[in-house]
Amino acid sequence: MQKRYITPHYLAVCLQTAQQNGLNPEWILAEARINLSAEAQELPSITARELHDLFFALWQGTQDEFMGLAPTSCGLGTFALMMEYASQAQTLGAWLKKSAYFYQVVQPQLSTHLLLPNVEQNTVSFCVTLKQTDQDPQHLLQEFLLLLWQRVACWLVGKHIPVLSTQFAYAEPLHATAYQQMYLGEFEFNSQRSGFSFHEQCLLWPIVRSASEIELFISQVPELIFQSPTTDTRLATQVKTLLQDYPLTALPELPELAQQLCLSPRTLRRRLAQEGITLRELKQQLRQSMALHLLSEEHLSMADIAERLGFSEQAAFCRAFKRWTGVAPSQWQSSYPD
Repeated sequence: MQKRYITPHYLAVCLQTAQQNGLNPEWILAEARINLSAEAQELPSITARELHDLFFALWQGTQDEFMGLAPTSCGLGTFALMMEYASQAQTLGAWLKKSAYFYQVVQPQLSTHLLLPNVEQNTVSFCVTLKQTDQDPQHLLQEFLLLLWQRVACWLVGKHIPVLSTQFAYAEPLHATAYQQMYLGEFEFNSQRSGFSFHEQCLLWPIVRSASEIELFISQVPELIFQSPTTDTRLATQVKTLLQDYPLTALPELPELAQQLCLSPRTLRRRLAQEGITLRELKQQLRQSMALHLLSEEHLSMADIAERLGFSEQAAFCRAFKRWTGVAPSQWQSSYPD
């Protein structure tokens, strides 16, 4: 059973949003399978799954991923289309640029962009700001969009981004203590824009998720956005952690990994498939991540990189890299760091 750690504030605001859109709050509660006692003096805390169900009901009731909280609607499926488009990127920086551009085109009510680096501090900022907030007085949509970009970005690179600060274009709300569980870095209220800042070098971090993982992730949004990112219990993560202990020239096969995890090879293969990934894809992710890192090292030749990655010859590495990214390694290297 999931822990009820999400503040009652979000249950209250979801019910207010339902009323604002002419939806019956009782229907929203029923869709989320939340039973409120008539004798209850206060609203209860809720689980990530219950908040997912509340959002999903609001999406379905309004036919709008912005839940009627912006002047123009955002059609159902827009986020999925953005992920399909932007996830062709190979690095975090490229993904942030693509995701920002997508919403600039399809949703003019949202200001999304990656600011140029702060040369003195070696930092960059990603901004996601709702331009008109009259219909979002409790900042529910603004909070969700900011949380979404932070957590999706961290998930795509497979680790926490060391966010220096998260900015909010409004005054500190009464429920700001809940932000400690939600956002990364220091909090800056009454900022010119909403967004988050981090070190410029993180822009080069590679995307480590496969197409099948991304497809599965999309199907589980927004619940995965609401879950605390501090723990990742997926079996694929455990397998990837084990693989990282081996040299890329001698990665173990399924039986050896299954033995370390106290599973049968068949069970390991089946459970990975349920998570939308295979052992081969996990190994590919490790090699691709290391390849991007090594290609940024100017003193290494293509032959050196191929050898370190466990390829028998340079040509085999070049073919594999082009299959992974769509470009030859020399072409990627010439465009570095973009």
